[in-house]
Amino acid sequence: MGGDGIYFQSFTETKNREIGGRSIPEAVTELVNAVAERIRAEAPGIDIVFGLHSNSMKHEGAAEAIAKVDPTLEILWENCGGFPFWETDGKIETPDVAFCDQILALNPSVGLAWKAQLRMDWRNYVSPAGPFMLGCAGEKLLARDRAVTVPRYASFDEDWILNGRIAYDFVRHVRTGKNPPKEFNAVAEYNPPYGFATHCQAELFWSSEGPWDEIAKRARMRARPER
Repeated sequence: MGGDGIYFQSFTETKNREIGGRSIPEAVTELVNAVAERIRAEAPGIDIVFGLHSNSMKHEGAAEAIAKVDPTLEILWENCGGFPFWETDGKIETPDVAFCDQILALNPSVGLAWKAQLRMDWRNYVSPAGPFMLGCAGEKLLARDRAVTVPRYASFDEDWILNGRIAYDFVRHVRTGKNPPKEFNAVAEYNPPYGFATHCQAELFWSSEGPWDEIAKRARMRARPER
């Protein structure tokens, strides 16, 4: 289809240590290495990224297992603790910096996925009944979604007003480390208009060089251009 890469998930969004009697970190490492080998047999130069949740990776032996992942693969880490990996519901919460430093040191190609945004409601998700055009929806469906999502933006904006500087300090910290993230990934609903929270995160992804106040101001102006 002309894409430049492949992303796939691994079953790791669980606090369990084992699956089928096997260590989850060891099983996922074996899985992704085998999958990548088969993909590269047909498309040698393609970029491959797989999602890995920290939930099941904080047990003894996990670091040693994940260090064996094919170094040509990018690991996109999710659920790494605190803001901006999760929303905070109006509270101030710091990220797990020590854990993030550890995973960035384990593998040469690491990405971080942030979820402090309005996301799909997985509790009511229904799998498609048949083939469909990914990323293609009619205006009627988009308008229905906006009627549900736009009124909820305020709570996510509040989280970024309270914790935005924390996210700013965090992203500057990991970018100046020995092995900075290959990418930052926003897990969010992409159906404009976007709130301050989404603009703020995008600004940090593009650049964290300037002062936080300037970055927050740009995000505010993008979110409310009529001002």
